[in-house]
Amino acid sequence: MKKAHVFRLLMVVLTILVGGIVLETGSCLYLRTDRERDKALRIFDRSEGGGVADIGIKKNFSQTWWHEDFSVRVVTNNIGLREDFDYNGERIDIGFLGDSFTFGHGVNAGERYSDRLREYFPDAYIVTFSYMNGWTTPHYYFFLKQNPRFRPAIAILGLFLGNDLTADIEETELVFDDAGELVNVVAFKQEVHPKGFFVTTDHNPFTNGLRRFSFGELLLRTKVLRKIGVVPDLAEIDTYPPIEFDRGRLNETAMVGLEYIRKIHELQSAESKRLVVLLIPWDFYVGDYVSYPSHETARDLRENQYLPRAILNWCEENGVECVDPIPYFKSLEEQGKRLYFPNDEHWNENGHAAAARVLHDYLATARP
Repeated sequence: MKKAHVFRLLMVVLTILVGGIVLETGSCLYLRTDRERDKALRIFDRSEGGGVADIGIKKNFSQTWWHEDFSVRVVTNNIGLREDFDYNGERIDIGFLGDSFTFGHGVNAGERYSDRLREYFPDAYIVTFSYMNGWTTPHYYFFLKQNPRFRPAIAILGLFLGNDLTADIEETELVFDDAGELVNVVAFKQEVHPKGFFVTTDHNPFTNGLRRFSFGELLLRTKVLRKIGVVPDLAEIDTYPPIEFDRGRLNETAMVGLEYIRKIHELQSAESKRLVVLLIPWDFYVGDYVSYPSHETARDLRENQYLPRAILNWCEENGVECVDPIPYFKSLEEQGKRLYFPNDEHWNENGHAAAARVLHDYLATARP
């Protein structure tokens, strides 16, 4: 009887072991498929350096990146910029600072508004610093402060009227020296996964343990653990700006973001260089898109433009050049030209072309 009991126990253990190996192998193979691997932008690397918030960009890296709205090719150059040419210390005439819109989320290099502007100014040396420059205004300031060689004759800062002045500021720790000078920025709510994409910083030992295995990582992508409360349901976490912000009420967080725009302006002006801020609106500011506010609230925001007007007033009061593309965008939307992806909320190729047109018209006529 004892031998039979031991045999049954060994068979149970063996079955569990074989089952675990099969699950782990299958999960590993599934996660390595191109379709799964390329859902995430995998260009980030803490070991590379060269960026801000201790997050670098992989050099000479390429991947396909896809979403239900797009499939694009992402290639970085010799220093980690998303450009199809290497940078070897050339003087920069126009440099673009910004987050996902400036990086060209959802479009190929050559289709971004920075690339389209190059068509208007073919003799200008133009580069895009996203994501090497970080993803919010204190990051951009720190990037230029630490890298004088990258300060362009004209810096164009793409300011998204959302998390650039809200969540991204709140999730950044600003580190100062005894003299009050900014010496580092720390993204304490985001970290780089070993495979090169961003994940929310996780201090849960259980979920961190799961991530050590392919099956655990796949399990975390399902809703099973969220339903039983092991991990939070991110869909239930409100990451959108408060409506008061959209109504033009600039709180302390937003003012910190704007203060670093002023600092960039001073940094550029000290070298007789320019800063031009391009407002980047949510899709519902220019057309009838699905929005996080209610339909009625979105229509009110679109008609009255409280937040863009507040930012434009701030720019005027602080002597900062600021470009508002919204009137032109609205006219194109009214003509039936869609500028944003239907699901992703970023500009499509039409949106980038429209932004480049607005910038060209401004740069061709405006003088500092």
